[in-house]
Amino acid sequence: MNYKEFKEKIFKKAKEKFENCEIYINSVNTTVVSTYDDELEKFTISETAGVSFRGIFQNMEGYSYSEDISENSIDYLIDTAYQSMQVVGEKEKIYIYKPEKKEAISREFQSEKVESDKKIEKILGMYEVSKKMSDSIHQIEGKGVEISSRKYIANTYGLEKYEENSYAYVYSYAILKKNDEMKSGIEFELKDNFMDCDFERIAKYAVKKAEREFGAESVESGKYKVILINDEVSSLLSALESAFSAKSVQKNMSPLKGLLNEKIAFDKLTMKDVKVLPGTNIIESFDDEGVDKKDLEIIKDGVLKSFVHNIETADKDGVETTASAARSYKSTSFPGISNLLIEAGDTDFESLLEKMGDGLLITSIQGLHSGLNPVSGEFSVPCNGFLVESGKVKRAVNQIIMSSNIKEFLNSIVEIGSDSKITLDGSYVPSIMLENINISGS
Repeated sequence: MNYKEFKEKIFKKAKEKFENCEIYINSVNTTVVSTYDDELEKFTISETAGVSFRGIFQNMEGYSYSEDISENSIDYLIDTAYQSMQVVGEKEKIYIYKPEKKEAISREFQSEKVESDKKIEKILGMYEVSKKMSDSIHQIEGKGVEISSRKYIANTYGLEKYEENSYAYVYSYAILKKNDEMKSGIEFELKDNFMDCDFERIAKYAVKKAEREFGAESVESGKYKVILINDEVSSLLSALESAFSAKSVQKNMSPLKGLLNEKIAFDKLTMKDVKVLPGTNIIESFDDEGVDKKDLEIIKDGVLKSFVHNIETADKDGVETTASAARSYKSTSFPGISNLLIEAGDTDFESLLEKMGDGLLITSIQGLHSGLNPVSGEFSVPCNGFLVESGKVKRAVNQIIMSSNIKEFLNSIVEIGSDSKITLDGSYVPSIMLENINISGS
């Protein structure tokens, strides 16, 4: 049964107990190829899928969900939602998207079909490339992941939208051993199609990253100029994402509350939630409440221009939704950032190093979930990287801790690089240079 047929059957049946209703379906197909040195470790194809149902009667609503998207689940979904509605009772307000006119959209995207043997061959091939790079190879792990997702939402107010997205990412994890010292490096690429990845480059860069980690030492504690590599800019901002959520603001759980339309960052910093992830066919045409998305400026030239809203938080603040609703079939809607983008500057990476002169290049942050408080925005996280002197990388650095908070961090930015890239967090960001960053070391 396709999604449209399922919708028609459940809506027809639901009329017996509800005045209006909604379904939300999400499914993800994942293919994973994992290798250990020159052997295939795992090849799996899996699917996760589910449907949520919401029924509305007067000032009451009920929810239910199932991982069975078939006619067999229809009675269960309706009955469970009806029972939950009776338990919850009347609500002051019910939030659901009611388009002014019927809204229907269907966007399909088919990725290149590649035989399983070819995927395995490409991932295994990274081991041979790595072995030629160094005599110190201890272990090489390769992985290729292909993901195809589908989203469908419809309600009895005239909404019906469907969207597909497909992408793949490949990474190599290299472990090198010299005497009793072991170091690791990882490199990845995200592309629309599996075979578009540059497997040789990925393998080589993972080994190069591991090689440069040898001889790492700490540095003296103090305040440093820091360049934060693009991957870790994404990691840190993703961990701090809730600070930009209107729901967090309304619950007094955001350190940015009260700062709307205030300058909170470096005056060249512009941060957006974009509809299309640059360099890919990954598109978020509508949010998880069915509202059409458009690019949203969260920070513009250092000024906080908007929090991210779903229908409920927008109504409470008396503004329009920013079409930022996110959810799974098991949860209700909450505001979130889908495709984070920081506008690139004009300074390439080598010029960033030259402008910094003396300082630290941070290439790895650990412990973001344990070392970061999303309510206060404070963080204190272990890092690895490199000591930079006179604009040149001198040696590897480890056993240091970087401490700050979101407001200080955003105001510490003094330069934005031009080296934007797609990260595994689903962001498109450049490296950034900061000053007066607290580093705890030896």
